Amino acid sequence: MAENTLGITVLIPTYNRARVLGETLEALTRVDRNGIDCSIVVIDNNSSDNTHEIAAEYGAKLPLSYLKETRPGKNCALNKALRECELKDIVVFTDDDVTPTQNWLHEIVSSVRKWPDIAVFGGKVEVVWPNSRNGRSQNGLWPLASRVIIMLKERLSINPRIARSDRTIGSAKLYFRKYRFSTRHLAQSLKIASKETKQLL
Repeated sequence: MAENTLGITVLIPTYNRARVLGETLEALTRVDRNGIDCSIVVIDNNSSDNTHEIAAEYGAKLPLSYLKETRPGKNCALNKALRECELKDIVVFTDDDVTPTQNWLHEIVSSVRKWPDIAVFGGKVEVVWPNSRNGRSQNGLWPLASRVIIMLKERLSINPRIARSDRTIGSAKLYFRKYRFSTRHLAQSLKIASKETKQLL
């Protein structure tokens, strides 16, 4: 790799979703990693299905490593990876049910270089509904999606802390400069999907 190459660590927490995880890892095999120092970490949050076997299968196709966290909770899984993995320049949080576009990693690198003073980024997602469902449920929440397609827009709106392409931050599309994790585990301090996250918007 060239000296100016940015490295990317992709973290994927998962729990008892081996089939879906397999689809995500298969999609990652189609992502262009040319010229990018990439590592992918699957963090198994104490699954009882064949998650370990799926991760092992794709370890032969991807620069992939496997961790197991027995304490329940997504933040516990992410924090284990933040503590124990050798993180590269950019740390990406994504989910086990996403389909990244082919240029996903290159767009991450491009946006990080374009905004050198921004530490936390988010990208656009498109939801793929199961059985063509695309409406809201009666309680106003979106029904569960079968897949999420993650990508980045060319233009991201910026505030002093976050470059983002829409009005929400979702775990399928977060990425950070590594130094954000130098003093504390951001997965815990952000409390993703809680009120504290909204303070960053």
